[in-house]
This record gives sequence, structure tokens and C-alpha cells, in this order.
Amino acid sequence: SGPVIAVPLSNRSLSISPLRREIDIPASTSYTNSIVIKNSGKNDLVINLNAEVFRVTNQAYDYAFDANSATAKWARFSPNSFALQPGEQQRVDYVISVPIGAEPGGRYLSLFASSKSVSDSSGIAAVERVASLLYITVPGNVTRTGSVLTLRSPSVVFSPSSWSARIKNSGSTHFRSIYGVTIRSLFGSIIGSPGGDALILPSSIRLVSGDISQPAWIGIYKLDYVIGLGDTPADHETRWMVNAPPLQLLLVSCGMAGLVVIFLAWRKNRQPKETK
Repeated sequence: SGPVIAVPLSNRSLSISPLRREIDIPASTSYTNSIVIKNSGKNDLVINLNAEVFRVTNQAYDYAFDANSATAKWARFSPNSFALQPGEQQRVDYVISVPIGAEPGGRYLSLFASSKSVSDSSGIAAVERVASLLYITVPGNVTRTGSVLTLRSPSVVFSPSSWSARIKNSGSTHFRSIYGVTIRSLFGSIIGSPGGDALILPSSIRLVSGDISQPAWIGIYKLDYVIGLGDTPADHETRWMVNAPPLQLLLVSCGMAGLVVIFLAWRKNRQPKETK
């Protein structure tokens, strides 16, 4: 057989929904749901389904997959292989069966739909894979213990800026961190409060970031950060920021220089004149 390559994002015709689910499945029970797979291309596709365990490999949350893990065998599909014509979609049922005695905590499954096609001109086989991610918690004595390792906040900005934080989850299952920053003037008025959220997997550190709404006027501003940490109380931190838009900074600098010149001229005129 010839070489196999991945399909570039711009050429993909296969899609899956939903992209993710967060679910609780007690030990010795089963969970049933479905995914929808669509062929938006121009060719017939043969779809194959399989489950793989996923984990993160770095703080940017790049994924690695393992098809041989025992947890991957929890998933069963009906059907697990079928054909899709162009423009057609199919709903596929799946069952996740958690065995008796499964330890409480987080389990992470990727439900893959894949297809392989061969180019008539080159004979190269291209594999396209899409995934629906399952964030599973086996209930019991589970923990969601979060902490903020670092918080990087700009002290001086000349244009719209951003902040970042490294969040650690030392618990046994994932949690959703809801975070944001409120920008206030020295008088307490709110300039902006952008925020976001991210899933933090157990035994991992995730780098999250957000935008900072640049105030319209030059000055000193207060940044109040709130970062959710699962069962741990949210982290509250305050930073200060100098906003210095270049045009306003230039005008202020020119104004101060003008005041200095006026002061020096006034001081020179105040000095007594020497008499001959």
C-alpha cells in the first residue's frame, strides 16, 4: 500500500458534533448518547469509529492519544462502520460502560470518526479524523484542587495588551476555571471586564490568557483579577497598570516640556538684575 497522509484543514469534508461533553458516570453503570457525523465533501466516504484515551502533553494543552488503554474499551458504537454519501449525515449511538470497582476520578475519551480516501492522480491515501471529546468523572471521593502558579500582568501599556496565568490542578478530576479581569480607574469606575473559561485536567498545568481592554485616556489603572479554581476558593489578585497611548503621551510630554520652559523663564525674570 502507498503512503498515508493527514488531510489539511482546508480540505476536510468530515465533521462531528458535539465537539465535547462533560458527564458523570458512576462505577458499574452505563451511559448512552449519540454523535452526528456529516460528509460535506463531494465524494462517498467510509466512516470507521473508535475510542482513544487522551491526555495533555504541555501547558498549551496539546493532546496525545492512546488507543490501547483499558479505558478506551469502555466505549461501544452502533454502528461502528458505515458509508456516507456527499451531503449526508448520520447519527451514531454509543455506550460508555464503567466497570465495577473503577476508581473515582477523571477519565478522558476521544470518540474518533475517520475516513480514508485515495487520490486518483498520485495514489496517496489521505486519512481524515475528527473527534468528540468526553470529559468523564467517575463519582466518589473526587477532588478539584486548583492553584495559580504565576500571573503575568502588564505594568505599562502603549496599545491593547493581554495577561496570562498558569493554573495547576492537583486534584483527581477536571474543573472549569472561570476567569476575568476588571479594569478600574483611580476613581473606581469600571473601564472593562473581559473574561473567559477553560477546562483544567487533573495532574496538569494550563496556560490561560485574556485581553485587557485599553482605557481611552492616559493614566494609572487598577486591575482586579479573579481566577476560578474548582473546589478551592477563587484566586483574587490586584495589579496596577500605567496606560500610555503614544499620541497622548507625546502631548503630555510636550505640555510638560512647555511648562518647564515657562518656569525657567519666569525664574530668570524673578532674579534681581546686577547693578553697575
